[in-house]
Amino acid sequence: MIDHGRLCLDGACVDPWQYAAPDVDDCAGDPHATAMNLAEKAAKYDEIVPRLHVHPDDKRAHDVRIAPETTEADATWEDVVDWRTGENDGLWTGLYIASQAFRYAATQSPEALANLRVMMDGMDLGMRITGVPGVFTREYITPGVDGMSCPANTDAYIPDVEKDDNRWVKIDDEGYVVVWDPNLGDWSQTTHSVGTEFADYCWLDNVSKDEYAGHMFALHAVYKLVDDPDVRAMAASLLERVGDHLFTHDMAFTDWDGRLTEHGRMWPTALDDFPGFNASMGLGYMKAAVLASGREDLRDYYDDCLLQKSGPNNCIDRFLSVPVSYAEWLRWPGLYVGRDGCKSNWNNISMMFLSYAGLIWYEHEYPEIRELAQRVFEDQMFRHNDNEREVAKQHNAAWAMLYAAMRDTRSGQDNAAIQDAICTLQQFPETQAQVARDFGEDAYPTDTSCESRFDGYYLTFDPVPVYERCAGTFTWWSNPYSHQICDEDLTSIKRPADFLLPYWMGRYFGFIDAGW
Repeated sequence: MIDHGRLCLDGACVDPWQYAAPDVDDCAGDPHATAMNLAEKAAKYDEIVPRLHVHPDDKRAHDVRIAPETTEADATWEDVVDWRTGENDGLWTGLYIASQAFRYAATQSPEALANLRVMMDGMDLGMRITGVPGVFTREYITPGVDGMSCPANTDAYIPDVEKDDNRWVKIDDEGYVVVWDPNLGDWSQTTHSVGTEFADYCWLDNVSKDEYAGHMFALHAVYKLVDDPDVRAMAASLLERVGDHLFTHDMAFTDWDGRLTEHGRMWPTALDDFPGFNASMGLGYMKAAVLASGREDLRDYYDDCLLQKSGPNNCIDRFLSVPVSYAEWLRWPGLYVGRDGCKSNWNNISMMFLSYAGLIWYEHEYPEIRELAQRVFEDQMFRHNDNEREVAKQHNAAWAMLYAAMRDTRSGQDNAAIQDAICTLQQFPETQAQVARDFGEDAYPTDTSCESRFDGYYLTFDPVPVYERCAGTFTWWSNPYSHQICDEDLTSIKRPADFLLPYWMGRYFGFIDAGW
């Protein structure tokens, strides 16, 4: 385990997820399974993303609106009339990148590698454009792309005093960030230069943990799984830059303007999230940076500062930071809030599944940390005291696949979780174009005792199955206990990473056969 991340029995060593063979089937007989089998849906969705959802100059995957005379079957990126850019572009693109890394690892597909080359260039661009190594932008707008434009209202470029809102910046012809000064009624050039290659771009600042959850999971997957030297080297470089930034900025992300981003605090006692939330991100990101870079200063920081291996070390100059190992905080992920998890934040649930899994995947040197993270992953995150709304009961194909692969398999596979994920993928629609959905009280009654974290909004008793949900940007990220109401709009097409990621994880981890 320490040297190669593998488990051994009777002289045979395998990856942990292969330690026990799963006892599952293809679930093709599910009454809600689509006519296409899993492999056919994967082939369709793998083909459509580079054809339709990625502009070759922009290099990020977007939801799109296409011209009405075209269809999902024949439209290309040249037919897109509206690129649905948004503040979580990096997150959603990262999940697509991860799907292609797993696809390449499972099949050595040249198409997957070609996709990775394009998308990793976009990820690198999304960091370089900020002019701060280690800090990504949330969203950037590529000049000259029809259907994509910078905000026209100059108020969007006024710097935020409290740094609790995301603000746009523009790049002038000299490569400097410019912002709008309402007192002058004109643009004001800052001293922050990002280079003339980004002239006429604009981008959104104040990057968050949501973004990093997707970015880092993608980089974890690419660095681990892709043997192409150029692509892997780019992943290693980005991992190192993130780790170095956290190292030099006391475990927080500092934006282009020298201020901490609102949701960029990675020390456990920051009081912005539960301690285990920040600890798992901080440990996972730094461990990956240590391994990808080979730098001894990062290793010493991970060992002697984050883990306190050499004794108490008050090494992080942040509010309430205490000399306690980050590993001690992992026990408190704090995902399920309120009775039966009613007031839980599903964004946090998703971020935690990616970060705990990343830590488990990369931490082989210290088995006590890996095993603690696995126990928390299984007993407090995937399951939680038989909570009515624990992830194990949500029919969440992505997080079930990830959990099954990263849990401690020495006690055997969790066949029920894997089987449920496969059946859910069988039910996943064959199109990501928006079809009409309106399932109200008769189909999914409201639990009036289960008010969500949003006042006056109540959850359903049971999760809405994937075959009855509105098409989502990444359906596994959202609350499955929400009523589904949406009008038909076949010109609005979501990117299909929500099928591709769990499918290709299942293929790589050996849970799904190629012929299913």
